Amino acid sequence: MEENPPCCQPHVVIGLDVGTTYSGAYIIEAINCLTHERHEILDFDSIHKFQSLVAVSLDNNGPKARFLGPFEKPHDDEEIQRFFKFDLFYEFNRSAENTGLVTWVRENDGHEAKKVGTHNAFKTFLEGLFILAFEKCKDKGVPITTAITYPRKLSRSSFSIIQHIVSKSTIPNQCSKVIYGSEAEAALAGAFHLLETRGPIQVYYLSSLY
Repeated sequence: MEENPPCCQPHVVIGLDVGTTYSGAYIIEAINCLTHERHEILDFDSIHKFQSLVAVSLDNNGPKARFLGPFEKPHDDEEIQRFFKFDLFYEFNRSAENTGLVTWVRENDGHEAKKVGTHNAFKTFLEGLFILAFEKCKDKGVPITTAITYPRKLSRSSFSIIQHIVSKSTIPNQCSKVIYGSEAEAALAGAFHLLETRGPIQVYYLSSLY
């Protein structure tokens, strides 16, 4: 049997979507070669949406954040911290639709007594979400690209915050490549896939993953 050329070798893409209230991930193993016109989904998996939360405890060194997965609960000595993405991009979010939701929840649930910095909380959650996805594909023996989404209208300075946090995380050391895409582009590419069509945006978006 003839072996596939390098450009037609399988590749895994981990898509991470950290939302203000809910987050999730998608794992796709695919061949995407524009030269040979091979576009094939070999395998896929997902981490269904769950609440974007970290558990915070206090010790002699101050507050410490712990990732809370879909089915995990805080320990007795921990408190929940939420809305860290909202706080991280507060200037951007002041006019966003979820401002009302965040305000209502905080007025009814109160502010967190134990709290870590927003950079720390976002990094802890992002790393935890990545590990959940990485565990599903690490044994495939193929290159892994991690795609991280961000709000479409995010400012350049806010976008640089995401890049800085990712660079300080464990993610770049565990995959071949890290890329970034707006939530709108990712959603549109996903819609093309679900409709089993291939448009210029999907081809551009997928080709940028390799």
